[in-house]
Amino acid sequence: MIARGAVLNDTYVIRERIGSGGGGVIYLAYHRRLQTDVVIKQIRDDIRSFVDVRAEVDLLKSLRHSFLPQVYDFLEYEDGIYTVMEYIPGQNLLEALKRNGPVPEKMALVWAEQLTDALVYLHSRKPPVIHSDIKPANIMLTPEGSICLIDFNISMSGAGGRKKTIGVSPRYSPPEQYGNLQKYLYDMSAGAAAAGGLPDQETQEALRKIQSLMGLGVDERSDLFSLGMTLYTLLTGKTADLDDILHHPVNYWNPSVSEEFSAVIRILMSLDPKDRFRSAAELQYALKHLERYGKSYKAKKRKETMLIAAAAGVVLLLFGGVLAGISVRNRKRLEQYRSMVNQGLEMQRDDYEGALQKLQEAAGMMPQEAEAYLAEMSVMNDHLDYEDALELAENTILPQVRDIPENGQFNYLVARSYDGIGDGREAVRYYGKAAELMAGEQSYLQDYIVALIRTGDTEEAETQMAAWEKAGGDESLGSYLRAMLSQAGGNIEEAEKEAAEGLKTAEDVRLKKNLVLFLSALYEREAAEAGEDRERKQELLSKRLAVLSEAADGFGSRDLELLEKRAGARYEAARSGGDREQADMAAQEFEELLKLGYDRAYLYQNIALIRETAGEYDEAERILERMRKNWPNDYRIWYQSALLELELQAGKPENSRDYSAALEYYREAEKLTANTADAGELLPLAGKLRDTGALR
Repeated sequence: MIARGAVLNDTYVIRERIGSGGGGVIYLAYHRRLQTDVVIKQIRDDIRSFVDVRAEVDLLKSLRHSFLPQVYDFLEYEDGIYTVMEYIPGQNLLEALKRNGPVPEKMALVWAEQLTDALVYLHSRKPPVIHSDIKPANIMLTPEGSICLIDFNISMSGAGGRKKTIGVSPRYSPPEQYGNLQKYLYDMSAGAAAAGGLPDQETQEALRKIQSLMGLGVDERSDLFSLGMTLYTLLTGKTADLDDILHHPVNYWNPSVSEEFSAVIRILMSLDPKDRFRSAAELQYALKHLERYGKSYKAKKRKETMLIAAAAGVVLLLFGGVLAGISVRNRKRLEQYRSMVNQGLEMQRDDYEGALQKLQEAAGMMPQEAEAYLAEMSVMNDHLDYEDALELAENTILPQVRDIPENGQFNYLVARSYDGIGDGREAVRYYGKAAELMAGEQSYLQDYIVALIRTGDTEEAETQMAAWEKAGGDESLGSYLRAMLSQAGGNIEEAEKEAAEGLKTAEDVRLKKNLVLFLSALYEREAAEAGEDRERKQELLSKRLAVLSEAADGFGSRDLELLEKRAGARYEAARSGGDREQADMAAQEFEELLKLGYDRAYLYQNIALIRETAGEYDEAERILERMRKNWPNDYRIWYQSALLELELQAGKPENSRDYSAALEYYREAEKLTANTADAGELLPLAGKLRDTGALR
């Protein structure tokens, strides 16, 4: 974070943080020389390591177009790099939509033409510039009534003219921008109505078609998809999900939209890039000749009915067939339900409790449907509240939702929860069930194999591995599984080598995370066994911190588990090496976890210890005071409070020392440990108090 009032390059005065985009944090600043406001974007550290940001910015600085902001400057410092661009006054279209509701077709058509004009310009650059993050929030509506496309998503070169991007925007990014099929279908199928019955052969083919697009990378047609999804939102007031893409053109929700414009938008929203317009220039022509997309287009789409019907089964296959059979007359209620589920998922990082409340509210609307419950379980798992997720599954979901035991997503979430609390036996059982129900999805099978190895069932793991390899298993996953088997056999060096090799080539997000956690645990275990060899121990702890830091930066605030592991690793490395700077960074990361809603007693305790060691006694006491209020029955908090008070008094002149508070804290800890095995833990503290004369 850059503090308000800070000055960059002796030119830019930071006014305030105004948001964040795909590439980093965004600030409003004042340009002293030009005497005007500008926008400064701080590029995420993880992007710096593998993207030539300067080359990206130099390319953007050369752009000149009425509907694009001007990029002014590129700043590079040891602690970060920044881009400076024109400030566009007004409100973004998402804000305008929330305030005024869906826009008339005439206005949407004007904006579509302006945005297409900007895309024609961008895509004709050498090399083509792909925005890759078009959505209502990234389109500014100026006071003059025109639009401006802001916040380009930083990308890196890919094969065949395509590019890999940093992140996705759910419901607006095309399938080829994703690297994981399940993540895409999860983002795109929340609340979608699915066809009944089991998926047939044609449905499987449609699934394979979508799967073939994963990780393909973006090109000019990717921007066209995002533009189509954006226009859909502006005209209907809702974000399109997979069910809408397949079955509901714009005029299904907004009958006032013409058949022709609706047809053009539907082409833009085609899942396969080959089915979209070939270029922005072709779209530009279409917008000027809408009459060509009337009845003849409908006739063309009728030929595709069988494929669309088959593709509808994708949601059933990968998301449990939720909301099947919802009638048209319940459309408004369904739409409200969908909206609440989406809001809950979007809120989870900034307001965990609020997200759960929103999802529970959605579940109350349609208590027999699975979607809101599964979303709630997923959010709980993401925040490591595994026991709460299991309680929700047992006491609410199972009694309420018919046939939920045969839902693959439900079984997978239950498995994750058992995995989280360390119950390997139950985790294996549910991972196995999920893999069986989701046959054909390798990610479920891989988690099942991993769980088998963790619980020591290497024989069954090898049997499942053979099936996985026969199905064309990914080599990166093979490296991970071989690493686990090597570790189980005691060959630590080979285990590290295999895991590191797998991490280099892995593309699946979950696999990357598993490899990172595996290496982290491996280094941690080896460091613990290093004994008195401090140099070796510090080397292993540093390696652990490095692998977790790279992963946590890459995943960002999306993964609390990695953030927690990194903060803990930094703390251990700081304690082992006596590194004050690392300890301070660890305290900041623990604080950040608390802000993200990950409220745990040990985080406060670690912060207090770090602040106390640094001599920041007031800050340590502030943390301990919060702990005493939030966890009054944890004797360790009172124990640590007493130790801090003793240290505070030791720093005063002898004739002004007062140990009454320390004694009070000790008595509270003594009361909580009476007649328990923990009573012995207080003996050192009792000895210190006797030395002062406070305890007799």
